[in-house]
Amino acid sequence: AFALLATLWFGLNLLSGKAQLLASVHPVVNLVVKAYPLFFGYTTAFLAIPAWRFFRMRRVNQQIRVRNEWREQQAARLKPPVEGGLRQRLLRAAKNALQRRSFGKAIYNSTTSTEDRDRSSAEDDLRSFDRRLRDEV
Repeated sequence: AFALLATLWFGLNLLSGKAQLLASVHPVVNLVVKAYPLFFGYTTAFLAIPAWRFFRMRRVNQQIRVRNEWREQQAARLKPPVEGGLRQRLLRAAKNALQRRSFGKAIYNSTTSTEDRDRSSAEDDLRSFDRRLRDEV
């Protein structure tokens, strides 16, 4: 606000007869008198842009605040009860896992290496082939 008041005071002094007389004699004063509208515009923009941004951001921040409050309400509704909630869910999951039926022998087992599995698979194939040969003869 002080910048705008100082610019207006400076402008009023430029309008006086003394400033006009000095402008005709000194080229620097003439440049200041001619550049005054630009100086005034700069001072106005220097104050108006932050003020505009402040009022605009106040509205946007209010919208953000409302949205955050709504999100907090929704999160509070989804929050499970603290007392025994997790323990009860874990016990139920364990009980369900015990009641499930297995699908039989696992197709893939990572406890043995691939070389051992390939070797045992080849040996099983040879035994099966030998058994079939003996049964046919």
